[in-house]
Parts: sequence; structure tokens; C-alpha cells
Amino acid sequence: MPTKLELSIRQGIQENWASFQRYRTETLSHNLRGRNVNESDVRAVFERLLTDVLDYGPSQID
Repeated sequence: MPTKLELSIRQGIQENWASFQRYRTETLSHNLRGRNVNESDVRAVFERLLTDVLDYGPSQID
């Protein structure tokens, strides 16, 4: 049986997942408009996943 913390984390992921997917899709769609996706784009998507979806603090990302 999941703990309260696990349930809280799962709920946070569910609440923020759709927003993250929209951001990711928008960022990667730059490629379709003739702009290459570069390392900073990938880093921004990854950081958004960690901070917005998985609730890491900026200081926890290296």
C-alpha cells in the first residue's frame, strides 16, 4: 500500500504532466519551423521535468 508521501508525489506528477508535455512539444516543434533544437533546449526541457513535475529544487539540479 502506498504511503501518503508516495500518493502526494503521484498526484503532483499527474497534475503537472500535461503542462510539461505541452512545453516539451512546443520546444521540440522549433525543429519543424526550421530552427534546430540545441543542447540548451534539451536542458530546459529536462530542467522543467525535474522542477515542475518531479518537484526538485533548482539547487538540487547539477
